[in-house]
Amino acid sequence: MERAVAGLAWVTGLAAIVSVLVTLGDLYLQPEFMAAWQHPLIRLTVGGMFSLSVGFILLQRSGRLKNELLLDLGLVFQVLIAFGLAILGTALLSNRNQVVMGVSRVALWMVICGFLMPNAPLRTGIKAVLCVLTWPLAYFINSQAFHFDPLPWNRLAAWILPLIATAVWMYICNYQMVRIYYQQQRAEELGNYTLDLLLGKGGMGEVWRAKHKLLARDAAIKLIRSDFLAAGSGRQARMMETRFEREAQATARLTSPHTVALFDFGRTKDGTYFYVMELLTGVDLQALVDRYGPMDPGRVQHVLTQICDSLEEAHRAGMVHRDIKPKNILLCKLGLQYDFAKVLDFGLVKVASGMEESMLTMAGTATGLKPVASTISC
Repeated sequence: MERAVAGLAWVTGLAAIVSVLVTLGDLYLQPEFMAAWQHPLIRLTVGGMFSLSVGFILLQRSGRLKNELLLDLGLVFQVLIAFGLAILGTALLSNRNQVVMGVSRVALWMVICGFLMPNAPLRTGIKAVLCVLTWPLAYFINSQAFHFDPLPWNRLAAWILPLIATAVWMYICNYQMVRIYYQQQRAEELGNYTLDLLLGKGGMGEVWRAKHKLLARDAAIKLIRSDFLAAGSGRQARMMETRFEREAQATARLTSPHTVALFDFGRTKDGTYFYVMELLTGVDLQALVDRYGPMDPGRVQHVLTQICDSLEEAHRAGMVHRDIKPKNILLCKLGLQYDFAKVLDFGLVKVASGMEESMLTMAGTATGLKPVASTISC
């Protein structure tokens, strides 16, 4: 979806340029087009294509729409531009004996959109059918507007069949491209790490066990789920990315042995944010109490002392965790020590820097990890 949204930006810009260049080219290279240019239908088509392209660019850059809705509108945009190109391309087809050479501009537009905006197969198929239908519809409208006799069926077929072949070819290519992108995403390597096993997921992120290419020790990688970013608007996605980066920076500043250690932070080539943490095997306090009942007072004191060690360092650094709960406290075995407490998930941290405070919590969202089992690695 992120690839398609990025391609949509190129498609809209290209449409704005093409709507002007195609008209200027027809006026300069085909003097016969000057008579058609005087017709209000042609001028309205060119103006509509340019205005629609510019308006869509502004709408996309505003960041107010969700990516999924943006792509749905992008499909409508592609069909409308294809219809405009068909209107311009059929305005001069009044010669019944004219030999058909080449293909329609609609076919070229379909190829460009297909490669720049890969989409789900069903949506791609619907778009392809509608783009093919724009040519005969545009020809019928022009035949009524300019009062020329319809072309014989064989010449109409010579125009339409290449469009159908292009639509089928682009559907197959789009399907293969989406399949390849999916395979690349599953095998995505984050820096020197390769994702191995999904450990847990929450409101905005996933935690995976990962393997380092060179080191024998495994690690845990937390990343922003692509479907979570795609479901929000552009502004919401940027806020989530900022909050994720803030969480990584806050965790990296803490050195208490009872705070989960952070090794690395980065962003992949496809825009996925991630950070690498130590991999700890244990059980969170909530799962422990649910399974075995209340803890011994001495054990509780031992665990709370460790938690306070982590939080004290955070407070002295001007940070407040704001999401301390049993699920965010992991008891694990570290070296020869048992019941070693680790404080997790600084996603709701509030950082105070001088007189400025940053609170990047969005209403209706949660950042805590939902364990996939009672005993998790995090």
